[in-house]
Amino acid sequence: MKSFGIRAEKSGRNDVLAEGRKFSGNAFYQHRGQSYHHGTLLVDVDMDKLGRYLNPSKAKLASKGVDSTRSRVVNLKELAPEMTVESLRQAMENAFGAVYGRRPERIAPDGPDAEKVRAYYEINRSFDWLYGRKMAFSFACEERFAWGGLELELLVDEGRVQDCAVYTDAMDHSLAAVLKKAFTGCVFSTEALCAAAEATELDDSVKTDIARFLRDQDI
Repeated sequence: MKSFGIRAEKSGRNDVLAEGRKFSGNAFYQHRGQSYHHGTLLVDVDMDKLGRYLNPSKAKLASKGVDSTRSRVVNLKELAPEMTVESLRQAMENAFGAVYGRRPERIAPDGPDAEKVRAYYEINRSFDWLYGRKMAFSFACEERFAWGGLELELLVDEGRVQDCAVYTDAMDHSLAAVLKKAFTGCVFSTEALCAAAEATELDDSVKTDIARFLRDQDI
């Protein structure tokens, strides 16, 4: 950061700040004599999307995992307009060499372990890994439409909705029961939930609103 004229400081155990705003969060552990580390660096991210993900207004996820501490964030490019991902990568390489007194060697993604890396990539992006593991969590979202308000609370386990609670002040008294039946047992994905809603006998306009609402949740 100093090489770009940015004054950075550590905060807590795993955050790095500039001008009081977070641009890096890190995690690390040691196991069997090996040290592991990974972290984030905000160079030029879409702050509108980041804000939506960190401060969801329509949906919330709750699990047994560890919550990340929320802080005000900053793009490094805001502080150093000339910075690019590649220039930061090179600066980090130079800094590692200066700190440890050795010349770093980059490990290319297409190096000798490319097939193993690709295999792990496919596993970690799969539905089973993201949602199908034996770790129950809840998902809630709400919205108001012309025909009334709608709030959904889903209990998800092993990638499927195990239970569903529906709250609504819509004039259609059957809406809650219909959606509860449609979503219970459904795969927890945007496509599956939308298909379940669209397969009901609700009015077309209501189904269209619910499907759009579900797609807005970024499941």
